[in-house]
Amino acid sequence: MIDPHTAFAFHDYCATENTVHVDVECPVLDAITQTNGTIYAKFFQIPQLMTEFGATTNLQNITEVIPQADLQNMGWLEWAYTGNDPTSTASDAQALVYNPALPPTGDNVNTAKLAVLAEPYPRVVGGTPKFWAFRVGKFQLSYSTERADYHGSFVSGEQTVISVPAIEYPNGYQVNVKGGQVTSAAGATLLTIVADPGASTVEVVVAP
Repeated sequence: MIDPHTAFAFHDYCATENTVHVDVECPVLDAITQTNGTIYAKFFQIPQLMTEFGATTNLQNITEVIPQADLQNMGWLEWAYTGNDPTSTASDAQALVYNPALPPTGDNVNTAKLAVLAEPYPRVVGGTPKFWAFRVGKFQLSYSTERADYHGSFVSGEQTVISVPAIEYPNGYQVNVKGGQVTSAAGATLLTIVADPGASTVEVVVAP
């Protein structure tokens, strides 16, 4: 019997980029790794989380990994947040924040990596996610109001919360919702949506 608190954690590193530092066939290899993770998690009916990727200065490779994770409806953690890490082979090169003892601002932040990693994503879904993606400034989310365990649907008024990083929308953003309503303030970094009464599907588009 599977422990109800069990989840499947795995890492995704492209073999060619990781060994010879050349981005050859990485989109295909990363897709295979993530798809295998999804298949395993679905077979055992447990959640999945990609707990490490991105220990590289190759921003192109990081850029390729994230959309694939979105297609898999998969959460992720990136290596590494901090520098000064004795366990890393190149801590400052891999860091998002170089010195964790200082505020994460200005020259203490790898802004190029931050721009690649920061994207809108659903933090909480008042239903079951069907699809989300972020392409060229446009974020799309589609979800069913049905519960993931198929035991009924969420009641009207349950919030879906979408993180909308300011770095992606420095001049604000527009929201289009089908099957629901926006309940947060204009330009909020946490966009909240509630489904309309009787709606079975909610579709959200965020764009500049």
